[in-house]
Amino acid sequence: MLPVSVIDKPLAQRMASTVRHNRARGEHDVDLMGNIVRELHDLGRNDAWISKHLGMDKDEILRLKQITGLAALFRDVNFKQAWVPEEIAEESIEENNTESEKEEHGA
Repeated sequence: MLPVSVIDKPLAQRMASTVRHNRARGEHDVDLMGNIVRELHDLGRNDAWISKHLGMDKDEILRLKQITGLAALFRDVNFKQAWVPEEIAEESIEENNTESEKEEHGA
């Protein structure tokens, strides 16, 4: 006879258990962890759920997403424009200066 354990839990919870047990044993593979994060996102789990159930901080989750290079993992993230191209910035400054001059002269 072969001993068998049956874990009657949803897939996401079983994956989380596997990660916790592997970490406890000191077995950690970055590529596999990245794949697990991707699969959990595919199952509809957000970063907060992953953080809570896998014991990861947000930075670790972000690094795993970056390592796997999967843009799909960032599809629900709203990014702000970090910079404005010089040409657009110069045009905007010129427009603001023109409007200020009009206001000063009462136009």
